[in-house]
Amino acid sequence: MKLRTNLIQTILQWNERVFFYTKLKAFYRKHLVNDNLTIVDVGSNKGQSIDFFLSLTQVQNLL
Repeated sequence: MKLRTNLIQTILQWNERVFFYTKLKAFYRKHLVNDNLTIVDVGSNKGQSIDFFLSLTQVQNLL
C-alpha cells in the first residue's frame, strides 16, 4: 500500500511540475511587476506556495 501511495504521489508531483506550475509561473512573471511584494501563506500544507513564490521573485515580506 505504501509503495502504491508513493507512486501516485510521485506521478501527481511530476504532472503538476510539468503542466500546472509552468503555466502558473508564466502568469505570475507577467503580472508580478511590483518589487515590494508581501506574500501571506496560511500554512495549510507543506509550504509549497512559499517555495513557488520564492523561486519566481524576491519577496520582501513573508508572513
